[in-house]
Amino acid sequence: MATHALLRQKGVEDAEVSWYVRTGDKRIDQVARRWIQGEQILHGEKLFCVHESHTHCHASRPTFNGALPSLTDFVPFRRSFSADQVVVTGALRRVGDLGLLFEVRVQEDDLIQDVLVEAKPARAAHADVIVSVSTFGQPLATRGTRGAVMAIEQWLTGSGMQTAETYY
Repeated sequence: MATHALLRQKGVEDAEVSWYVRTGDKRIDQVARRWIQGEQILHGEKLFCVHESHTHCHASRPTFNGALPSLTDFVPFRRSFSADQVVVTGALRRVGDLGLLFEVRVQEDDLIQDVLVEAKPARAAHADVIVSVSTFGQPLATRGTRGAVMAIEQWLTGSGMQTAETYY
């Protein structure tokens, strides 16, 4: 509670303090379950970053069942999410048929990023394919990058894949 009072003195809102406390508790629980009890943490439960609430979008990793679609009919497209624009400019199949890569431009109020969104075999999840933002180029985790994953999720379901789980 002393930390709680100190944070309030520094101007941190109660809701934000509560978020950090809940996130810290969740992380401690996961570490204990994984390393002490030897339990496997399901992908949807994993906590990827505890530093800032906007990094939760790294947990935006929908999974799908079915085979990845052909790219012969792929056409670039645009999606709007709130004030953010997501423009999917290209797609290619990875060497060895190990998934798809999508070139995406994310346009937010104060930031424009070019990111790669990948759809690849889901080795540990209970599904065939998982979609996530590639770490290539170290993209910032923002609402827009979450929107990029959502745009690819919509394209995959429109191409006949079945959503297994979403984590937004």
